[in-house]
This record gives sequence, C-alpha cells and structure tokens, in this order.
Amino acid sequence: MDIYQIFPDKGFVMSSVKHPYFGTLNSLNSHGPDVVWEGKIAINNTETDAMVWIEGNTSFQMAQLDAFAALLTNISSVDARARIQLCNHLTKDDPHYLEYHVNELAESPVIAELIRASAEGIPSADAFVQKMRLHNIGLWHGHKTPLILDYMIDSDYSDQILAVGISLDGEAIDVSWES
Repeated sequence: MDIYQIFPDKGFVMSSVKHPYFGTLNSLNSHGPDVVWEGKIAINNTETDAMVWIEGNTSFQMAQLDAFAALLTNISSVDARARIQLCNHLTKDDPHYLEYHVNELAESPVIAELIRASAEGIPSADAFVQKMRLHNIGLWHGHKTPLILDYMIDSDYSDQILAVGISLDGEAIDVSWES
C-alpha cells in the first residue's frame, strides 16, 4: 500500500511502500525518474550494481516490485538468456559492436586475448560474449522495458555498452548499443 505525504509548500507528493526484498522505498513524485533502491547483486563471483528507478508521478505497484525481486533472485538464469540474445544479436543483427572492438581496441588485454585465441584473428560472438561483464542492472518501475542489463567487454578501454532489455518474465526484448 502506498503512503502519501504532501508537501504543499513545495508542491510535491512523496509515495512510500514497504517491500520484503527491497525494504522501504520512497519516491518523490517529481518530473523525472528517481532511484529508489540501490544494491549489489552477486553473479559469477562478482558483484554488480543494481538500481530500481521509478518515473516521476508514478505509484509503486507491488506486483512489479515482486517481479523485480524474482528477477534478481534468479539473475544467473536471466543473465544466461541475455547472453544468448547478445550472441544472436552480434551474429545476425549487428556485428559492428564486435568488429569495432577488435579493430579499434586491440590494445585492450581482453580483446588481445580474444584475438590470439581465435583461429582467424576475429573472435566468435560466443567467445566475445563470454568475456563481457554484466556492468549494471537497471530495474525500471512502470517502464515498457522493465529490466535493462548493461554489458561491457572491457570498461578500462571502452565505454561502449550493449544493453539487453528484459521483460518481467525474464525474456529478452531487445539489444541496443549505447555509450
């Protein structure tokens, strides 16, 4: 249940909800998105930053928060499905991300290792995706793409991200190249 506190002198309304996984979440219903929860999620022996965002003037929906908690609890399987989507994307839809990193960032130790290990000097999409690190987990409450997983190949050498959009049931929706 949402609890609303009105701040008439500022013209804002704050909503608050208590969730078993996330604890108490507070959102100032402003004009832009707010981060209402931050945490670290363990996956593949590393910790990844995770954030729950809520759009301005949006009320918390317990069912969506429950779905977020389930996705984070099962992040390893969500990550595995996202990596399959990344391989498909790099193989069929847009090989330019991989080509860019091989051609422009050969000084990266990760890229150099991939090039050395490949028979033709160009790593396979599968080998490339295996080396990508899940850099950030964004959970977007009330958004058409509620979960966004940001993957990077080597953050010391490149700020380029492949973002995998995930539905509330854990299925990949799309992949986009961002920086």
